[in-house]
Amino acid sequence: MASQNQGLHIALILLIMLTVGLCVTSYVMYSKAATRLSEAEDAKSKLVTAENERNAALFRAQTLTYMLEGGAKTWAQVEEDLANIPGGGAADPTMDQIRKTYQDNMMLYGPADQEHESTRNYQSLPTFLLSRIRDLNQQLTDLRRSENQLTAEKNQLEAAAADRTKKFEEGEQQARNDLAAERDKFRQDREDMQKQKDAIAAQLTDKDNSIVDLQAKFDDQQKKLNKAVSDLAQIVDDQKIQLRNLRKESFEVADATITSVNQKEGVLYVDIGSADNLKQQQTFSVYDKGTTGVMEAKSKGRVEVVRILGEHVAMCRILEDDITNIIVPGDLVFTPAWAPGRVIHFAVAGFVDVTGDGRPDMELLENLIRINGGQLAPEVTVQTRYLIQGEDRGEGIDGEPTGEERADFTSKIRMAEQIGVDRLSVDKLLTLMGWRADVRALTLGRGVGEAAEVVPEKQSPFGEKTSPEGTDSPF
Repeated sequence: MASQNQGLHIALILLIMLTVGLCVTSYVMYSKAATRLSEAEDAKSKLVTAENERNAALFRAQTLTYMLEGGAKTWAQVEEDLANIPGGGAADPTMDQIRKTYQDNMMLYGPADQEHESTRNYQSLPTFLLSRIRDLNQQLTDLRRSENQLTAEKNQLEAAAADRTKKFEEGEQQARNDLAAERDKFRQDREDMQKQKDAIAAQLTDKDNSIVDLQAKFDDQQKKLNKAVSDLAQIVDDQKIQLRNLRKESFEVADATITSVNQKEGVLYVDIGSADNLKQQQTFSVYDKGTTGVMEAKSKGRVEVVRILGEHVAMCRILEDDITNIIVPGDLVFTPAWAPGRVIHFAVAGFVDVTGDGRPDMELLENLIRINGGQLAPEVTVQTRYLIQGEDRGEGIDGEPTGEERADFTSKIRMAEQIGVDRLSVDKLLTLMGWRADVRALTLGRGVGEAAEVVPEKQSPFGEKTSPEGTDSPF
């Protein structure tokens, strides 16, 4: 406050002096106009100089006041205030050096955080430095205490290390003594082993000669065994072919012979019956008499068993015939699903569509085989006579087979090839069985009607009742 009042006093004095000068000048102006004008200009110049000096003094006073006492403002705020003071922007090397020295001192000795920037002044600096010195002294005391503790721990560790070192040195010396003893023992054992080695080497020489002889005998025996295995494999392949041919010959012969035909009534009689395990509803394909290899021959018609008349006689109705090659006595009948006195085993691989509607018909196929005396097995075995090969597709909407369906299809085909099982397509099987998916429309005569009077109504494999006249047969 004293500095500010002093500035005001100076300004007041200057104003008084200026007033006196102006009065004198006014008085002189009356006497001498040119002199008065010159003196007025001089007085004005002096007034400007005095005001500049006053502003500079005020700027220095406020700056030094902040450096000494500080305040609630930060240095950036003070800089902004000082810049607004008239005369504060003038070049003042002395004040610039003072401000730079102040900033360097505050940055070096003052608090580092921005929150305590308002305490950066020469009045607060000693208090801050004393507090800092006390803190550092306390830290130094703590560090010395920690140092003493660490020194004590180090001494304990050094003592323990010295004790362990002593024990290790004693153990090392003992180990060296043991090593020397072991070396002597090793040297003696090596000499003994060398003697044994020489003896074994002599024995090995004799053994090597024996091994060479045994190896030669082994090679000769192995060649003989390999030749025997090769010969046996060839024999097995030949026997497979012979077995396949025998099975083919035994199964491709006709199942029965037509003994008589009544074309007018649409019926015929065959020489098989109850003694041959023949069942009603079984269907057969008809071939010309004398036909061999019926599996490859073309059929001339289809018939269905409607009545078993005896041990070796049965009546069949004609489902289909060729007017250019009518069925006559002596013609042969055959189906792959039945054989006199035995059961024919089948297996299926792939997707089966009997009716052509794009949906699987496994149940229908199984019923057809069962009605005709056969049996459908889930796997291909040595008892399997035919493998019905369907399409390599799945049962889904897109027809793409799953991994399990593809593996099942491939494994059954491979097994059939290995054990010599004949493969039939679905169409080939149905043709040989004398079955078609279309509805049979036949004109039967009086004889069949009379025979039907004594044939009881029966159930089809699909739960439908079939009449002996044949108009309602599921086939």
